[in-house]
Amino acid sequence: MAVVLDTLNRSLNGSESSDEDMSAYVRATDAIRETFDCSVLVIHHCGINDSRPRGHTSLTGAADAQLSVKRDYTGNILVTVEFMKDGEAGDTIVSKLESVEVGIDEDGEPISSCVVVEAEATEETRTTKLTKNQLTYLSILKAHEPIQIEALNERLRDAGIGVKRKADLVDLRLALQSKGLIYEGMNGWSTK
Repeated sequence: MAVVLDTLNRSLNGSESSDEDMSAYVRATDAIRETFDCSVLVIHHCGINDSRPRGHTSLTGAADAQLSVKRDYTGNILVTVEFMKDGEAGDTIVSKLESVEVGIDEDGEPISSCVVVEAEATEETRTTKLTKNQLTYLSILKAHEPIQIEALNERLRDAGIGVKRKADLVDLRLALQSKGLIYEGMNGWSTK
């Protein structure tokens, strides 16, 4: 069983940027999970650059998994595992919506709804355009994989990435994960 909170912003009494409010929100989701012996899914939006969730990081820190849901140019729905505490990140499920008839209304008109069906990944989904920093990140990772995050971040800073803004390292990692190009395995970070 699962309880879905859609969206975090609409179900939060406070500010998603406040550590105090988000900590209380996490405690409330834990209480729901424990009381009903269920999973709690929180629908949340990305920040301006689409590389990580908006607001305070305590929600991300408390999550068992974080999935990114986007559409490609053909309308396919891409669900990518950005991180998972007890598993590997980077897998992407490609699906699409199909309209199906589910019944007839009192006027004899068909009633339709949507179902999720498996779809093929497009070439654009597989080969995404990368920024200069993303390419540098990938080349450093490929040269040293598997590598622990602290050692990887040190090498990236040596290359000038994340020196002025430490969050750039997280943003780049999450962007590459969402593209399905890197993942965290048992021995550290690697390319796919």
